[in-house]
Amino acid sequence: MQNEGKMTSPYWQGSARHAAINARRWSTPALLWVLLAAGLTGCATTQPSQEINTVRVCAAGECSETGQRYTTPQMLYALDRLFQANDGTGFKFCKSDPATHQCIAGDLGYFVLGGILPGRGTSSSGKVSQVKLDATNSSIRYVMSMDLRFLGLPLVCADHNAVLTVRSANDIAISDSPYPCNWLVMGVMRASFSFVIDSVDFDQGQLGGYWQHGVTGTGNGRGRGYALIQFPQAMPRGENWLAQP
Repeated sequence: MQNEGKMTSPYWQGSARHAAINARRWSTPALLWVLLAAGLTGCATTQPSQEINTVRVCAAGECSETGQRYTTPQMLYALDRLFQANDGTGFKFCKSDPATHQCIAGDLGYFVLGGILPGRGTSSSGKVSQVKLDATNSSIRYVMSMDLRFLGLPLVCADHNAVLTVRSANDIAISDSPYPCNWLVMGVMRASFSFVIDSVDFDQGQLGGYWQHGVTGTGNGRGRGYALIQFPQAMPRGENWLAQP
């Protein structure tokens, strides 16, 4: 099965289409309500994260299901190596197809109602830092920061604690502590994020899974879907982090 099922994503290579969405003034209240209804409909039809039965893993040029080859400690220590290699560096998000693991959009987004102003909230990148292995609790703890935007304008969000937990080789999830954000000084919100992993490609430095993100406060909204997390540093060729312990 040499290189079969590799989770490559050409979108990372050539796409710079992260077009900012600018705020618009609506000419009539009727138009505002039409757009609001459309946004709510799009939010409501987003499907929830499905149950993960197995995690697909690629390493050292081969891909397989984790339950067939790898133990929980192997997955924990290999993921710790990946996060340690990217401690202090940025990563990218992309909306993806769970069947092909190809990027289909350069960010994650969903409808947010900011006071009376409807619009799209997005995130396309983030950063992990202060990575620490917690072997006793089969987890990796770190500080997370996310680049969030509303109507194309950045939010100021606090760095926050996050944890990746490996309950088993087929049960791996990221959960962030709720964190405060501010939009144009007057928009005060609280955000949350989670990510249930169904694929790991150590050769590409890539995680695939089902995300959920939401904000409450001055702005309110919640979205979910399938995404890839792309780290800049992957497992070096010639190594296999899953070979130990």
